[in-house]
Amino acid sequence: MKTSRIYAMVLRYFYYFRQSLDRMSDAFYWPVMDLLLWGLTGSYFKKMSGGNSTIMIMIISGILFWIIVWRGQYEITVNLLEELWNKNLINLFVRL
Repeated sequence: MKTSRIYAMVLRYFYYFRQSLDRMSDAFYWPVMDLLLWGLTGSYFKKMSGGNSTIMIMIISGILFWIIVWRGQYEITVNLLEELWNKNLINLFVRL
């Protein structure tokens, strides 16, 4: 495995990422919105529950960690699916 090929693939995905507003919103906007929403919800529950808020904080932090795992899985799946679609289109155009 050559490092120049790995660098070329990373550069390719970086260019795809820069040109796609949808990918940028998936990578930055929605995670920030999730963190704000669940952060405000957590602070509200902490204020409402008084001193016994450890269970609520554990539940909300579990939800936040699940969102992080889900976003990572989503990005990998979308990139793999797009790679398969592009590869199939290239094969169709080559055979014509």
